[in-house]
Amino acid sequence: MTGLSLASYKDQLESASASQSQRYCFGNLLRYLPRPMVKNSHRVGSRQLIKNEDGFVSVWAARLAQPTVLSSKAKDAAAEIEHRLQLGSKLSDVVSKKEDLLALFDLYRNEGYILAEHKAIFYVVLKESSSPHDMLKALFHVNYLYWLEKNAGIEARSVSNDCRYGGRLQISLEYVQREFNHVKRDGESMGWVTDGLVARPLPTRIRLAHVASSIAS
Repeated sequence: MTGLSLASYKDQLESASASQSQRYCFGNLLRYLPRPMVKNSHRVGSRQLIKNEDGFVSVWAARLAQPTVLSSKAKDAAAEIEHRLQLGSKLSDVVSKKEDLLALFDLYRNEGYILAEHKAIFYVVLKESSSPHDMLKALFHVNYLYWLEKNAGIEARSVSNDCRYGGRLQISLEYVQREFNHVKRDGESMGWVTDGLVARPLPTRIRLAHVASSIAS
């Protein structure tokens, strides 16, 4: 990890920059959704739609529905994320050590996906029960990890270290679990269809019972 200690890492996520990262992740996330059906034609001011205590401005959803919203810098970032993303990966792409595998299973035990970074690639492993909601949540998580890397200097370490309490994957997942549904509702309120993805994942899925028996043996 560069730039921040693990202690200050937690502070980073609770700071005022949280709303900035939320807007950033939301903007990139909408690239993976069908274009919205516009429900309301009235104009809204950028100060009218402040909804959450952390200062998330949902007017970004309305602005992002327009074709020329993203800056060239934001478009470049989105293109880099897309280049580094593997949606529907195999577990063998991500880990080779038993301790890393167990750490990932424990961290993502209540999620429909497993996310880890290896050699600058964001690998999203989909569980057999993964739904479009889970995939969209995983993409939000990927965008947030990228934001942390570029804006807070927080980069990947070993998988097991990143999964521990206070580690990169653990704290970012905590953030995603807290914020994703708010972001999704804001998108839906502006007409975005959040139950479908433009991105098409690879067909690989994992069956946890099968993997668990393989580990035990």
